[in-house]
Amino acid sequence: MSKRCLTIAETLLFHSAGSIPPYPEFVSIDYTTGNQTFNIPSNGKATHLGKSTWFSVSQVHNTFIEEAPWDQTGTSIFTSADGSTLVGTFVGTTGPQGDSPFVGAGTYVIESGTGRFVGASGNGTYSYVVAPDFSSAHLVFTGTITKP
Repeated sequence: MSKRCLTIAETLLFHSAGSIPPYPEFVSIDYTTGNQTFNIPSNGKATHLGKSTWFSVSQVHNTFIEEAPWDQTGTSIFTSADGSTLVGTFVGTTGPQGDSPFVGAGTYVIESGTGRFVGASGNGTYSYVVAPDFSSAHLVFTGTITKP
């Protein structure tokens, strides 16, 4: 097994010439708890992936019964230009801060991969800040990826 430091520093554009829906794409809400589900599509350029897309199904929990920051969980798929993928999950917190409607941080786990990332696993931390007008965000994943 070889270990590589995986740093993905990526400016994610949530709406690019109609190729992806606007951020965030609201999916559902539980009106008792305030649990909300969003699809978050994006694209950008990342270390080790190059030109890539990122897609997340994100759940923000208990927004009606707790003050921010709220717990956030979800799944992520990174897809590189050659079609190779990294698939994982994340756990963290999110909420408004200053002018940003969402600022978040947490941990992630890479559970699998395809193509040049087949058999990959890893973990690390992430953080992000969404622009006040929802037009973009800066998302950084830092950690280790292991390939067999």
